[in-house]
Amino acid sequence: MRFSILLWTATAFPERTPRSHQTQDSSLESIQSQSTRSRSGSSGRNLSTGHIPEPPGGVSFPMPGKSDLPNEGDFNPFMKQKERIHSRNIAIDCYETPDGKLFVEASLADERYVPFFLYTANRVHDPGIIHGMTARMTLSVPDLTILDAEADMPTVPIEECTEARDSIRRLVGMRIRAGFTNEVKQMLGKRAGCQHLTNLIMTMSSGAVQGLWTIMSRLRDEGSGLKQHLDPELLLDSCWLWRSDGPLAERLRQAREQSEGRAEATSQKPL
Repeated sequence: MRFSILLWTATAFPERTPRSHQTQDSSLESIQSQSTRSRSGSSGRNLSTGHIPEPPGGVSFPMPGKSDLPNEGDFNPFMKQKERIHSRNIAIDCYETPDGKLFVEASLADERYVPFFLYTANRVHDPGIIHGMTARMTLSVPDLTILDAEADMPTVPIEECTEARDSIRRLVGMRIRAGFTNEVKQMLGKRAGCQHLTNLIMTMSSGAVQGLWTIMSRLRDEGSGLKQHLDPELLLDSCWLWRSDGPLAERLRQAREQSEGRAEATSQKPL
């Protein structure tokens, strides 16, 4: 059985205003470049029509236009007077390396749009990014073992925040599989790491699974497709659709048994 999951995302970072403490300009420029790229529509979304282009052999997913959305005042009349004060933007990019590995890069940016008092520094802060960080992982395919991991924290409220940057290195050797999020919480949660970096890492894990599916299902030149079988544990009980007692989980088990049966029959044939 062949499964193919296509992840189509479009992120939009607003223009950046003056930063708080900056420790690595190169990583901050990476966050800015992702903002520029997403606003230009490079993700594939047609910003003028509000639709994502139909993938080859796939199904298009129309995005609602303004006329399709309910009036905000229908929910709460005060929403008409709302003012945006903060946004958190997370972007995840997956790459296939020449040696067949999966490289995942993610960024997080917290931006405040109003002046605010920074309690940790006992001073007033102008509008701008308060948290800006990137994380990178190299993973094996198809078992998603973390071979390398690093992080940059170019924009933080105070210098001491960067002391938690290398906590991500503790993930090397772990596998992204069922239970990974809980393992990360136990290893890097609370005083053991940075809350924002930990949240970014946990979001990266689901992005890495999508990257793996893309590697395994992408169309390649004839004869060059990968033949490995994916671990069904990545799917089972990961959501309602793939609940272990549901119909798709049963189809997955049947397909795996048939595949294993064919492989065993082939191995027993005389040479």
